[in-house]
Amino acid sequence: LTANNPVIAKDSGANLFGDVPRSMYNLLISGVFLENLAPVMDDIRGTHPLYSVIFMVFVILAALMVMNMLIGVLCEVVSAVAAAEREDLMGT
Repeated sequence: LTANNPVIAKDSGANLFGDVPRSMYNLLISGVFLENLAPVMDDIRGTHPLYSVIFMVFVILAALMVMNMLIGVLCEVVSAVAAAEREDLMGT
């Protein structure tokens, strides 16, 4: 399946995206957690410029998703605290 893929045919690409578990690990660590993003981006850009654009879209969407989840948790906590405070004010 991956024999003719130019990303995997290159040595650095084989280290990053050689099989599915390795690909998922590298996407999680480099794409979502942004750990060692520059070397991974250089390897991908060296293989094909279109792959670097696709990877950057993935990074941007992952960052927005994490940010939205954090904002959702923050809003939920603030509304729970406000409800508790409102209940305390009404009770006294």
